[in-house]
Amino acid sequence: TIYVNKPLNFKEGNDDKMNSFVDNLNSGTIDAVIFLGSNPVYNHPRGREIAKSLSRVDLKISTNDRIDFS
Repeated sequence: TIYVNKPLNFKEGNDDKMNSFVDNLNSGTIDAVIFLGSNPVYNHPRGREIAKSLSRVDLKISTNDRIDFS
């Protein structure tokens, strides 16, 4: 059954924590990141900022199931 008036958010993010992560990434205080089944560069509103800042991160690990470059 589909309930069009009742959203089902099985996987909800935390915008405050994600924005804090991006801010810390921009400031250069993060040395390593692990992306579990996601690519925020591709699908996050601040993806361009993330992409720019990731170039300064020494260790980057992604467990995404596909390559989805933006």
